[in-house]
Amino acid sequence: MPPWSIAETKLLVADRRGDERLSRIEPSLYAMWQRQRYARYHFLEVGRLLADFQEAYLKTDILISVTHGQEEEPRAAFDEFMMKAGAHVVACVLSIHSMADVTAFAAYLALDYQSNTKIRRERDVTAAVMQPLLAANPQHQVIADAFARLTSSPAFIHISALSNHSKHRGLIKPLLNEDWTGIREKAHEVRFASFSYDQTLYPEAEIARVLAPAYEAASIAVVTVGNEINALLSTGAA
Repeated sequence: MPPWSIAETKLLVADRRGDERLSRIEPSLYAMWQRQRYARYHFLEVGRLLADFQEAYLKTDILISVTHGQEEEPRAAFDEFMMKAGAHVVACVLSIHSMADVTAFAAYLALDYQSNTKIRRERDVTAAVMQPLLAANPQHQVIADAFARLTSSPAFIHISALSNHSKHRGLIKPLLNEDWTGIREKAHEVRFASFSYDQTLYPEAEIARVLAPAYEAASIAVVTVGNEINALLSTGAA
């Protein structure tokens, strides 16, 4: 997949839509790129924090001895680790989830969907709202398909449920799981707890197994949509 040039998008928007539209779309274009960086940062920080905690407390002791032992300092260190890891996990989830909607808003502005009467307020512009509107225009089918693939991805559906649950119902606490069998490659895993949302049960899962494919799917959608916006604007098809 060819890389997406944000600079080219800005030039094309300014040329086709004017400077006022460019000023409105620039925050969305920035977020499409920066949210990917934020998500990577938060994910890598969880790994770094886990490695540091393992090195300090789990080289010779099992997890239950650290969390339920008589020494206060290891227990306090575990609580701090879980707080920091939880903050990064939630931030990573929210960044990945937002990539769909900021990309949809960029498409809304770049492709001049303001006059569409089915969208009454800009706050209502989401990937789910834009996808059928884009699909109704054959020239915008590539973008519609990109949003359809993203929003139907199992990992992104899981991320969406985590994000919406955390914003509107309550946080899904991360767990630190320890393997006592010696079979698993990683002795310790940070996991999402199981939870239910919108009548669907999401089982306990290692965070990487949810975050990594969701991040990849969202990143592919961002680049696909960005490239297609450039193609449409450059040919005048938008």
